[in-house]
Amino acid sequence: MLFEGDPSAAAISDDGVPPELMDQIRGDLRERDRTVEVWDENWEPFEVFRLTLTQWRVSFGGPTGLDYTAVSAVMGLRSVEDPADCLERVRVMELEYLRRFSEAR
Repeated sequence: MLFEGDPSAAAISDDGVPPELMDQIRGDLRERDRTVEVWDENWEPFEVFRLTLTQWRVSFGGPTGLDYTAVSAVMGLRSVEDPADCLERVRVMELEYLRRFSEAR
């Protein structure tokens, strides 16, 4: 499947989210001006990750990880077939995002 950018960048709410994290998220969404390939087996986890981009737990140092309660809720609403596998794939994306956020600081 192909994913061509996400026009929802402007729709992200910044209620209670540090401005620098929102700037990073918006910047990441703006960077998606190119088409990337998402393997079929990763499409469902990618969608869950994309839908939970505003659900980061944050501390004084920035994001610490996704709120897994929200991830679980999204997986339930999307009727994910294998929640354990989906969560593991979402965690790979989460850790990569945290690594890049850390490097950018």
